[in-house]
Amino acid sequence: MTRGKPWRPGQSGNPAGRPAGTRNKLGEAFIAALADDFAQNGVDVIRATRVRFPAAYLRLVASVTFKHDEARNGIVPEGMSDDELHAIIRDPIGADI
Repeated sequence: MTRGKPWRPGQSGNPAGRPAGTRNKLGEAFIAALADDFAQNGVDVIRATRVRFPAAYLRLVASVTFKHDEARNGIVPEGMSDDELHAIIRDPIGADI
Protein backbone atom coordinates (compact mmCIF):
# COMPACT_ATOMS: atom_id res chain seq x y z
CA MET A 1 0.00 0.00 0.00
CA THR A 2 1.40 3.39 -1.01
CA ARG A 3 1.40 6.16 1.58
CA GLY A 4 0.89 9.79 0.68
CA LYS A 5 -0.31 11.04 -2.67
CA PRO A 6 -0.43 8.22 -5.22
CA TRP A 7 -0.85 10.55 -8.20
CA ARG A 8 1.52 13.04 -9.71
CA PRO A 9 0.31 16.64 -10.04
CA GLY A 10 -2.26 16.88 -12.82
CA GLN A 11 -3.12 13.17 -12.68
CA SER A 12 -6.28 11.61 -11.33
CA GLY A 13 -7.49 8.20 -10.26
CA ASN A 14 -10.38 8.73 -12.68
CA PRO A 15 -8.90 9.78 -16.02
CA ALA A 16 -12.35 10.14 -17.58
CA GLY A 17 -13.30 12.53 -14.75
CA ARG A 18 -16.78 13.81 -14.21
CA PRO A 19 -18.50 15.47 -17.13
CA ALA A 20 -17.93 19.22 -17.33
CA GLY A 21 -20.58 21.19 -15.47
CA THR A 22 -22.10 18.22 -13.66
CA ARG A 23 -21.34 19.54 -10.20
CA ASN A 24 -22.78 22.94 -11.04
CA LYS A 25 -26.09 21.74 -12.51
CA LEU A 26 -27.64 21.05 -9.11
CA GLY A 27 -26.34 24.30 -7.65
CA GLU A 28 -27.58 26.35 -10.60
CA ALA A 29 -30.99 24.64 -10.55
CA PHE A 30 -31.28 25.20 -6.79
CA ILE A 31 -30.33 28.88 -7.03
CA ALA A 32 -32.80 29.41 -9.89
CA ALA A 33 -35.62 27.72 -7.95
CA LEU A 34 -34.73 29.69 -4.82
CA ALA A 35 -34.69 32.95 -6.79
CA ASP A 36 -38.11 32.17 -8.30
CA ASP A 37 -39.56 31.30 -4.89
CA PHE A 38 -38.07 34.41 -3.33
CA ALA A 39 -39.48 36.59 -6.12
CA GLN A 40 -42.95 35.23 -5.38
CA ASN A 41 -42.84 34.92 -1.58
CA GLY A 42 -39.73 36.66 -0.27
CA VAL A 43 -41.16 39.74 1.40
CA ASP A 44 -43.99 37.80 3.06
CA VAL A 45 -41.63 35.10 4.31
CA ILE A 46 -39.17 37.64 5.68
CA ARG A 47 -42.00 39.44 7.49
CA ALA A 48 -43.40 36.18 8.91
CA THR A 49 -39.95 35.07 10.05
CA ARG A 50 -39.33 38.41 11.76
CA VAL A 51 -42.63 38.16 13.63
CA ARG A 52 -42.71 34.42 14.45
CA PHE A 53 -38.99 33.69 14.83
CA PRO A 54 -37.14 36.90 15.75
CA ALA A 55 -33.97 35.06 16.82
CA ALA A 56 -33.75 33.30 13.44
CA TYR A 57 -34.43 36.62 11.73
CA LEU A 58 -31.58 38.30 13.62
CA ARG A 59 -29.23 35.39 12.79
CA LEU A 60 -30.12 35.79 9.13
CA VAL A 61 -29.54 39.53 9.21
CA ALA A 62 -26.20 39.06 10.99
CA SER A 63 -25.06 36.33 8.61
CA VAL A 64 -25.94 38.37 5.54
CA THR A 65 -24.71 41.78 6.61
CA PHE A 66 -21.73 41.31 8.89
CA LYS A 67 -18.41 39.69 8.25
CA HIS A 68 -16.46 38.58 11.28
CA ASP A 69 -13.93 41.39 10.92
CA GLU A 70 -16.62 44.03 10.55
CA ALA A 71 -18.35 42.75 13.68
CA ARG A 72 -15.08 42.93 15.55
CA ASN A 73 -14.40 46.55 14.53
CA GLY A 74 -16.56 48.66 16.80
CA ILE A 75 -19.88 46.83 16.74
CA VAL A 76 -19.02 44.19 19.33
CA PRO A 77 -18.41 45.42 22.88
CA GLU A 78 -14.73 45.66 23.80
CA GLY A 79 -13.44 42.48 25.40
CA MET A 80 -16.22 40.20 24.12
CA SER A 81 -14.81 36.85 23.04
CA ASP A 82 -15.65 35.09 19.79
CA ASP A 83 -17.48 32.41 21.80
CA GLU A 84 -19.66 35.04 23.48
CA LEU A 85 -20.42 36.67 20.13
CA HIS A 86 -21.33 33.31 18.59
CA ALA A 87 -23.57 32.51 21.58
CA ILE A 88 -25.52 35.73 20.98
CA ILE A 89 -25.85 34.99 17.27
CA ARG A 90 -27.06 31.43 17.98
CA ASP A 91 -29.49 32.39 20.74
CA PRO A 92 -29.81 36.15 21.31
CA ILE A 93 -32.46 35.77 24.02
CA GLY A 94 -30.80 32.99 26.04
CA ALA A 95 -27.16 34.06 25.78
CA ASP A 96 -25.54 34.27 29.18
CA ILE A 97 -23.55 37.49 28.75
